[in-house]
Amino acid sequence: MSSSALYLCLTRLEESVLKMSTAARDGPLTSSKASSAASAASGASNASCANQQQQQHDRLLSAADVPEEAVPTVAEHVRSYSQLEALIDAHPTLRTSALLLPILIRLLPVVVESSFGALVEMPIPQLALDVAAAVAPSHRNALSRFLLPLLLRVLGVLLPIAGLGSFLMRVIPRLPLPAALSHGCRMAVAIEQLSRRLRMLERGGDWARWRPHLEMLYHIRGKRPVVLGDEHFDAFGSREAFIGETEAVRQWRILSGAITVHHRGQQRQLMYGNNGLHGWSYGPPALLAAPSRLFPQDTLDAADPPTFFEGNVYANYTSVVAFVLIDWLRYGEHSRITLIRSLSSYCRDSPASRRVCELLAAPPSDAAQWGAGAAVFDRKWQVWVRPWHERLVVLGSEVMGEGLMALVRLTDSGLHSVHVDIFTNEPTVAHDQGGYVSIWSTDSPRIPYTSTHSAVMSVLGDHLGGMVWRKEQQR
Repeated sequence: MSSSALYLCLTRLEESVLKMSTAARDGPLTSSKASSAASAASGASNASCANQQQQQHDRLLSAADVPEEAVPTVAEHVRSYSQLEALIDAHPTLRTSALLLPILIRLLPVVVESSFGALVEMPIPQLALDVAAAVAPSHRNALSRFLLPLLLRVLGVLLPIAGLGSFLMRVIPRLPLPAALSHGCRMAVAIEQLSRRLRMLERGGDWARWRPHLEMLYHIRGKRPVVLGDEHFDAFGSREAFIGETEAVRQWRILSGAITVHHRGQQRQLMYGNNGLHGWSYGPPALLAAPSRLFPQDTLDAADPPTFFEGNVYANYTSVVAFVLIDWLRYGEHSRITLIRSLSSYCRDSPASRRVCELLAAPPSDAAQWGAGAAVFDRKWQVWVRPWHERLVVLGSEVMGEGLMALVRLTDSGLHSVHVDIFTNEPTVAHDQGGYVSIWSTDSPRIPYTSTHSAVMSVLGDHLGGMVWRKEQQR
């Protein structure tokens, strides 16, 4: 098969799989789904004629349309577990351990990288490597050529697709098995182990929502990415438990896994089951089944719903995690972020107060207001007639530059005052004890706060940003 024909074949196959991606998240791709895709496609193998290629451009290529002799080559270059699954359903000859294991080993890092980039690492399970090394010589070439490399490559591709940069690492699964266990059984376990990870990553939902959190963890952990090991994928005991959990919750349970934070000489787990660490105690975030009166109904997202935690109502579950991580950035044993600017206004009619209220009322998804790369998180507390409202704007490396982070906190006390805070993790900056407006940053000490200043001004505007930077106060 020529390179151009292979590219066309993979592209059409990917389009076909994407059309079925929603259904695939709820269960394995069945033969009926594959045949349904086949009925909507015309073969790509007859695309030698320019007219035929043009006619086929808007059609889908099903796995059944891949010529039998081209299946091993196509399988070696698939870019997702769903593509591989469709090929296996349509071509049972591919369903052999010797062929599948190397494909899965190569696919795993591809999928991980496409989903998270460099924010997460995931090593290949040691069992899979051991089995691949011990495979019979007659099958070793096929194993190394097709299955193992393919699985490894797919796992690595998933992380970058989610846009999570260098904050996640993939780990090779490790599963100690009795030495007396047959080679065939060990190979079957290795394939199931790799396939399970790929399914959980591909069908876990929108992983991109966790990029700012992974970036915060990167700084909390001393600029080390999260490493996804066996314990992360053991968070769910069954497929039903995985599918039945709310999307954002199941994603965070996988990502947080066995992550610990250092506090007062002790290592504490960030999550204990569904309970989050807040101070020295664990508390269960309570997902709200209906929109909260504190947040507009149009902000309700069933995949990331409003959540009650420690007396506050959060706009969504990801906001709970964001505020918890910010506390660890500020107050952890090795604090990575420092308050550098603050402003408080006690005049509700002042231009500064009105601007803060405008920013608090702006939709979190308003890219025109916050700019590309900014993430916005909210929580409220009904303490007065008007609720206390706190908004956190996270400006990560996409805005600030590689390795930098700035945080802007906007607060309406519910009475007469509003506050803005700016923080940074720059170690040479003296602590500023006053104010309630906070901006955090990881800016370079060579040119103090240059990137932070630029990012903050773009969010707050010239008038409010200038007042904050000059540390002005209004009474």
